[in-house]
Amino acid sequence: MVSTSNTCANSIFRKVKEFDIVDQFDTEKREYDRSLFLTIVCVLSFIGSWVTVLFYALYINKVSGIERSVYLIDEVGMVEYTLMKISIVTALVSFTGALIMWRMRKIGLFIYAIGQLVPAVMMSYITIVLKPIESPESYIMLAFAGIQVIFIGLYMFSWKYMRW
Repeated sequence: MVSTSNTCANSIFRKVKEFDIVDQFDTEKREYDRSLFLTIVCVLSFIGSWVTVLFYALYINKVSGIERSVYLIDEVGMVEYTLMKISIVTALVSFTGALIMWRMRKIGLFIYAIGQLVPAVMMSYITIVLKPIESPESYIMLAFAGIQVIFIGLYMFSWKYMRW
């Protein structure tokens, strides 16, 4: 009788071990063990990418034909309008790079950097070269470009923990 209950207990123990959902002692190394810092930076990147996509998509959709013709009158307006369209695409590229880094892959940083540097360089070009740096809008654009570059640096802190 004891051997039957012992055998039953062993089979139950094996089944429980197979379906151990919660590893109480953190002995199991998961494939995607990311740090809290990387998790927070990725989540902020996800939110920022989608806010950028929604903002520019709604703004471009809202701009009427008359306002669009104002943008296309001079070189600065044309570049700004083009930047709005490019920002939608680069935000999606940045989202893809952040998603790859969420899976702890180093290649995601390169994709993310391309998606962040293109609009940052274009914003800096518009603000510094084409427009005078006088209005508060130009300071906001330069700050936004700086934040994009800072986020690339924040991801570099997790570089050694990622794999190819």
